[in-house]
Amino acid sequence: MDVQVLSRALFGMLVLYGTIGLLEEEKIVLSKHFRILSLVPLIVTGYVELGRVFGYSQDWFVSVGIPYAISGFAIVLSGFFIFSLLREEYNQKARFLGVLLLFYGFHQMLYPFTRVATKLLPFTFVISVFLVALAIYEMGKFTLSREFITRDIPILKVKMKPGLLFISPKKYEELKQLLKDFPVLAFVRYQNFPETWKTFFVTSIHEHESDIIFPTALPLMSARVVQYLKEAEEKGTRGIVIFDCLEYLKMYNGFEAIAKFLSSLRDYALLYNGAVIGVLDENAWEKKELVILQRIASSVEEIQLG
Repeated sequence: MDVQVLSRALFGMLVLYGTIGLLEEEKIVLSKHFRILSLVPLIVTGYVELGRVFGYSQDWFVSVGIPYAISGFAIVLSGFFIFSLLREEYNQKARFLGVLLLFYGFHQMLYPFTRVATKLLPFTFVISVFLVALAIYEMGKFTLSREFITRDIPILKVKMKPGLLFISPKKYEELKQLLKDFPVLAFVRYQNFPETWKTFFVTSIHEHESDIIFPTALPLMSARVVQYLKEAEEKGTRGIVIFDCLEYLKMYNGFEAIAKFLSSLRDYALLYNGAVIGVLDENAWEKKELVILQRIASSVEEIQLG
C-alpha cells in the first residue's frame, strides 16, 4: 500500500507541477514561486507515511485516506486551472482535459468513502485505471498541440521558397498587405500588423499576458514556431512565420545565439514545408554577420509579391 499511496502523491504532484509550469509559460501565474504548491501532496503523504512507520498512527483513513484526498485535490486544482485559464489559448482541448482532470481528481478524493462498498471496488478500480490512462494520453496531446490556425485558410497570394528568408523593412510593409488575410505567426516589436495574424509581442517588460514573450526565451519561440509549422502542414498549407525584431533579439542574446536559433528554424521550416521570414535592416548588422546570415538563409529577397 505504501508504493500505491506514494505513486498517487507523485502523480498528483507532477500533474500540478506541469500545469503551473504551463501557466508560467503562458505568463498567467502571478508568482514564479507558485510551483511550490505542487510539492504539497508528496510532503503530506511522506509525513503521514513516516508517522505510520514509526507507529504513531495505524488508522487507514489517516495513512491512506488523507494522502489520497490531498493528491486528488492537486489534480482537481490542475483541472480547474486548465479549464478556466487556458481555454482561450487551447480551445476545446483545454476544456476536455480540464473536465477530465476535475472528474478524476474528485474520483480519487472520494475513494476513502467509496471503498467501504466492497462490491463496487472492482468497478471503481477499472474507472480509476481508465481515467489515469486517458488523462496521460490527453495530457500528451494537449502539450504537443496548439490551435494557431482556427479558421478557413485563404489562397496564398505570395510565392516563396520554403526555409529561411530575409527581406528588407520596405518589402515587409508590402508583404503585410498581401498576407493580411493569412494566419501568419509573427514575433513583433511594433503594433502595426493585420488582425488575422497570431502575434507575440517581444519585450523585456514582465507582464502576465499570453501574447507577450521575453527576448531571451528563444526555446519558447522555437517551440511556438514548430507547433505552428506542423499544424499548417497538417491543414494542407504552408506556414509563414515572421520576425520583425531580429535586431532586438540580437541585443539580448548576442549574434551567435541568434545565428544558431535561425539555423534551427530554417531546418524546421524545410521539414514542414514552411517559411520563416526575418525582417533585416542591413545597417544594424556588421558585414561579417550579414555574410553568415546569408549563408544560413535559404534565400535572400526571393519572394514574389502579387
